[in-house]
Amino acid sequence: MGAIIIETKSAEELKFVREMLKRTRIKNKELSKEDYEDFLLGLNMSIEKTGKKVSRTAIMKKLSSK
Repeated sequence: MGAIIIETKSAEELKFVREMLKRTRIKNKELSKEDYEDFLLGLNMSIEKTGKKVSRTAIMKKLSSK
Protein backbone atom coordinates (compact mmCIF):
# COMPACT_ATOMS: atom_id res chain seq x y z
CA MET A 1 0.00 0.00 0.00
CA GLY A 2 1.12 3.58 -0.51
CA ALA A 3 1.52 6.53 1.80
CA ILE A 4 0.26 10.09 1.90
CA ILE A 5 1.68 13.16 3.61
CA ILE A 6 -0.75 15.85 4.72
CA GLU A 7 0.62 19.28 5.61
CA THR A 8 -1.87 21.22 7.69
CA LYS A 9 -1.98 25.01 7.86
CA SER A 10 -3.15 25.35 11.46
CA ALA A 11 -3.40 23.54 14.76
CA GLU A 12 -7.16 23.31 14.22
CA GLU A 13 -6.70 21.49 10.89
CA LEU A 14 -4.17 19.13 12.48
CA LYS A 15 -6.60 18.33 15.29
CA PHE A 16 -9.35 17.63 12.73
CA VAL A 17 -7.12 15.29 10.69
CA ARG A 18 -5.96 13.44 13.82
CA GLU A 19 -9.56 12.93 14.92
CA MET A 20 -10.62 11.76 11.46
CA LEU A 21 -7.80 9.20 11.34
CA LYS A 22 -8.60 8.00 14.83
CA ARG A 23 -12.32 7.56 14.09
CA THR A 24 -11.69 5.71 10.83
CA ARG A 25 -8.93 3.59 12.41
CA ILE A 26 -6.51 4.47 9.65
CA LYS A 27 -2.93 3.63 10.61
CA ASN A 28 -0.86 6.81 10.77
CA LYS A 29 2.45 8.23 11.94
CA GLU A 30 3.30 11.83 12.66
CA LEU A 31 6.67 13.16 11.54
CA SER A 32 8.66 15.73 13.45
CA LYS A 33 9.57 18.89 11.57
CA GLU A 34 13.14 17.57 11.23
CA ASP A 35 11.97 14.22 9.81
CA TYR A 36 9.69 16.03 7.35
CA GLU A 37 12.58 18.25 6.19
CA ASP A 38 14.78 15.15 5.77
CA PHE A 39 12.05 13.53 3.68
CA LEU A 40 11.78 16.59 1.43
CA LEU A 41 15.56 16.78 1.05
CA GLY A 42 15.68 13.13 -0.02
CA LEU A 43 12.81 13.68 -2.43
CA ASN A 44 14.54 16.67 -4.02
CA MET A 45 17.80 14.72 -4.25
CA SER A 46 15.99 11.90 -6.08
CA ILE A 47 14.35 14.33 -8.49
CA GLU A 48 17.61 16.15 -9.27
CA LYS A 49 19.76 13.00 -9.50
CA THR A 50 21.82 13.06 -12.70
CA GLY A 51 24.28 10.22 -12.10
CA LYS A 52 27.22 12.57 -12.67
CA LYS A 53 30.05 12.94 -10.16
CA VAL A 54 30.71 16.39 -8.71
CA SER A 55 33.95 17.48 -7.09
CA ARG A 56 34.11 18.55 -3.46
CA THR A 57 35.39 21.96 -4.62
CA ALA A 58 32.33 22.50 -6.80
CA ILE A 59 30.01 21.58 -3.93
CA MET A 60 31.77 23.89 -1.46
CA LYS A 61 31.74 26.73 -3.99
CA LYS A 62 27.99 26.30 -4.53
CA LEU A 63 27.29 26.16 -0.79
CA SER A 64 29.34 29.28 -0.04
CA SER A 65 27.58 31.31 -2.73
CA LYS A 66 24.23 31.12 -0.91
